[in-house]
Amino acid sequence: RSEEALIHRIDFEKTIASISSRFVAFTDFNEAVFKSLADAGRLSEAGRAYLFQFRDNSTFMDNTNEWYAEGVAPEIQHLQNLPSAMFPWLMANLRAGNVIHIADVSQMPAEAAVEKLEFEKRGIKAILILPVHAGRELVGFVGFDSVVAPDPWQEEDIGLLHIIAEIIGNAIARKHSEALVTYMAYYDTLTTLPNRNLFQDRL
Repeated sequence: RSEEALIHRIDFEKTIASISSRFVAFTDFNEAVFKSLADAGRLSEAGRAYLFQFRDNSTFMDNTNEWYAEGVAPEIQHLQNLPSAMFPWLMANLRAGNVIHIADVSQMPAEAAVEKLEFEKRGIKAILILPVHAGRELVGFVGFDSVVAPDPWQEEDIGLLHIIAEIIGNAIARKHSEALVTYMAYYDTLTTLPNRNLFQDRL
């Protein structure tokens, strides 16, 4: 059993190294996220692995990237433009920086009744949600669903999956920084109007 645990840990660490190197020089953010979610989802034996991102000052959330195992129905098309206020228990935990590990969705606390109903509607038996930060800003969360049976993740696995969430958060921060640099190069910061550089580029 200890040998199996060691092999599992080595596989996890190899996956983290692979994901980390993938984001060093990514050209397609969404492709890099999808491949990383697929790697983490398969290794953790999840039914789904996904990234939600907040927008409009965390007023709304969108499922922007999703991987799902064979035989599991995708949910991404149903999880767009969701008001964050619909999920008060979830948002309170994410803002507090908590890792949300529900080993059995049917046993969720009463204060999480809204979230419990939503999870059960999606056929989720167990769920793991990790906050994603870009710098100090909460920008979303990474989630892993078990849809076959209640099945808790091990503490060691949660720690390693948390590292993957941090890698994705750093990639989002880099993406935001690059978008800001591009904006500053092509738009006047005072008037927000296109500048001569943008005109010449388009011309």
